[in-house]
Amino acid sequence: MAAGTLVPGINAGSEKHPQTTSEKDSVTENEVTDPGVPRMTPATLKKFCKENQGYECPELNEVLTLHYKGFRKIEGLSAYSNVRSLFLECNGIAKIENLEAMPLLTSLYLQSNCIRRMENLGKLVHLQYLNLNNNHISEVENLSECKSLETLKLSSNKITDVSALTELTNGPTLKDVDISCNYIEDGDALIEFWTKTKSLPDIECVYIHHNPCSRMLKDSRRRLISSLPKLRWMDDRPVTAMERVGCEAWAEGGKEAEHLAKQGYWKKEKEKKEYNTYALHQLQEAHAARAQAQKEAEAIRDAERAKAAAELEATGKLSRDFISVPARPPAAALEAQEAPQESDSRAKMRAKVDALLASRRRKETQAEDLQPAQQPQELVEASPSEEESNAAAEEPAAEEEDQPFEWSGFRDRRLGRWVADFRYNFKKAAAALSEEFQSTVSEAECRARYGALCRPTKKAESEAALTAKDVRAEASRAAKDGPPPSAAAVDEVSKWWSRKIARGPIEGEGASLKLNAPATGTAQYATPSEAGLLADLSDQRADEALEATAWSKRSEAVPGPWDSLAGASALGSSGLFTPPPRSALHNEPEEVKANEAPASAPKLSSAQAPDLFELD
Repeated sequence: MAAGTLVPGINAGSEKHPQTTSEKDSVTENEVTDPGVPRMTPATLKKFCKENQGYECPELNEVLTLHYKGFRKIEGLSAYSNVRSLFLECNGIAKIENLEAMPLLTSLYLQSNCIRRMENLGKLVHLQYLNLNNNHISEVENLSECKSLETLKLSSNKITDVSALTELTNGPTLKDVDISCNYIEDGDALIEFWTKTKSLPDIECVYIHHNPCSRMLKDSRRRLISSLPKLRWMDDRPVTAMERVGCEAWAEGGKEAEHLAKQGYWKKEKEKKEYNTYALHQLQEAHAARAQAQKEAEAIRDAERAKAAAELEATGKLSRDFISVPARPPAAALEAQEAPQESDSRAKMRAKVDALLASRRRKETQAEDLQPAQQPQELVEASPSEEESNAAAEEPAAEEEDQPFEWSGFRDRRLGRWVADFRYNFKKAAAALSEEFQSTVSEAECRARYGALCRPTKKAESEAALTAKDVRAEASRAAKDGPPPSAAAVDEVSKWWSRKIARGPIEGEGASLKLNAPATGTAQYATPSEAGLLADLSDQRADEALEATAWSKRSEAVPGPWDSLAGASALGSSGLFTPPPRSALHNEPEEVKANEAPASAPKLSSAQAPDLFELD
C-alpha cells in the first residue's frame, strides 16, 4: 500500500483504545432505547401478570415472573410495591437498579444475566435469597445493608481471589453460600477464610467445589467440618453425625483418633437400636399375654353363663351369682315407642299444605283438559258443595300472588341467611327472597337493607361495654318478660313454612350450614333365644355409653319395671353393677322373683326369656 493512502472507515492517525465505564453505559443505554429490545412498560408488565395468573392491579401482586423476556434494563416497577419474589433470570440485564420501590422483596432471582457488580441493594432490608449465578461478578460487595440475607448464590462468576470474598463477613445472617465454579486458585487461603473467620457463626451450607484449587486441596472437608459447628452440607453431599464426630476427633488426634471415634459412635448407635428392638418385643409379648388372659376369662364367663341358663331352664331358679333382667325388645319396637306424636299445630299445617298441593294438581288437570282456543269452551256450573271445597283448597294458592315486598324482622333474618348461603351475592339473594315470599325485591334493596342491618347503632355501642354476665341477665329478663309474638308475625311464618314445604329446597339453600357430622345409628338389639340372654356385668363396661343413651330414651317413652336395673344409673362408681333395693322396683317381674319361687315353677317361653347378669 502506498504511503499516504487512506483506508475508508479509518481516520488517519487514530488509535484503538479500550472502552471506559461511561462508554459502556452509553452503549447499554443505546441498546435499551433500541425499538427492537423489549422494555418493562406498564402494559407489558400487566400482560405478563395475566399470563402467569397474577393480577392486573400492580399492588395486589406478590410474585412477579419476568424471566426469558429479553429485557436489558430493570425499570417500571414502582407500582409493584408489595412484590415478595421477583424472577428476572435469563434476560440481558447489565445492572441491578430501580428496586427501591420493592421494600418487601425477600427473593430476587437474577441468574444468567450480564451483571458485573453487586450494587443498589441497600433498600432491600427484607431480602433473604439472592441468586446471581452465571453472571460476570468479580467481587462481593454492598451486603452490609442486607440484614436479613440468608442465601447467596455466586456460582459461575469471575471471582479469582479470596480477598474478593471479604464482604461476606458483613452478612452475619448468611447460612448458605455458593462460590463454586469460579476461578479461585489459592486453596489454603480459601479454607482459612472459612475456618478462621468468626463473622459467620450460622453458616450451614458451603459450596467451594469446581474451582482450580479444588483438585489440590487436602483434607478440605475435614478442616471445614471441624471448624464450622453448624455445617450440615458441603459441596455435593450432607454432613452426617458420624462424619462430624470423626472430623472433630481428626482435628485433635489425627486419622487414628478419627477411626476410634467413628467406631465408638457406631457401637453406641448399635446398642441404641438393639435396646429399642428389645423394648418393642417386650411390648408385643405383654400385649399378647393380656389378649390371651382376656380370651380365657371370656371363655370361663361364657361357660358359667351357659350353666346358669341351663339351671334356670331346668329348675326355674337362678344361680346365686346371677340376677335376671327382662329381655330387650327389638329395635323396631323401640323406634315405634320413640316416634314423636304429631302435634295439633303440625297437623293443621300439614292439612294446609295438602290443600295447596291438591289445588295445584287440580289446576294442572284443568289446563290439560282445556280444548283449543278456536273451539267454544263449555262452562259447567259447580254445585254449592264443590264451590266451597274449591274455595277452601285455593285459599293458600291466593296467598302466592305477587305482593309489594315489605321488610319485617323475619324477612331480615331470611335475608341474612341467603346472603351467607350465596357468599354475599346479592343478586342471587334477591332472587331467592322473591321466590320465597312471592314478592319482587331488587338487588339494590337487598344490599341497602343488609348494609342498614350491619351498621352499628348507639344501642349496640352501649351494649358492647357490658360484661358477659350483664348480657346474659338482660337476655333472661327479655325472654321472661317479653311480649308474645304478634299475630301478623305468626301468620307470616306459617305462610312461609307452607310455601317452603310445597316448593321444596331452593338451590344453594343451607350451604353455610353444611357440616360433616359423624353418622349415628340406632342401637340394634337381637331377639332373645329360647334359653334367654345371659350377660356378665363386666361385659357391659365396653358399650356403657351406647346402652345408657338407648335405655334412657326408652325409659322416658314407656316406663317399665326394668328402668332401675338396665339403665346407666345401675352402674356404681367402680363400673360394677349394684342391684337396687326392692323398694325401687315397681311391679316387679316374675323373672326376678324366680329365686323365691318353688321348684315346680313353670318354664319360661322364648318370648319371656330374661337377661341374666352375674353379681361380682
